[in-house]
Amino acid sequence: MSELPTVGVEEEFLLVDPRTGEPAPHNAAVAAEAERRGITLQLELSGCQVETTSSVAATSAELGEETHPAAAPPRSKRPRPPGSNFWP
Repeated sequence: MSELPTVGVEEEFLLVDPRTGEPAPHNAAVAAEAERRGITLQLELSGCQVETTSSVAATSAELGEETHPAAAPPRSKRPRPPGSNFWP
């Protein structure tokens, strides 16, 4: 174990119904679809939440390389597949 502090990121996502804005208990289905697309999500105790986690990093620059890869365009610039609520 390192004697120096380390850092990591957890992002929590609340799943909501796009029509009503109410929490949607579909975390298992969302995680399965994400896995099919090569994305690992962890299930939360609430069926309305999933999370992603980064690796443990020694520096903020190292963490930034993982969480903001230069090759990936921002979601706002990526087209959403027709009829899908997910970005690729």
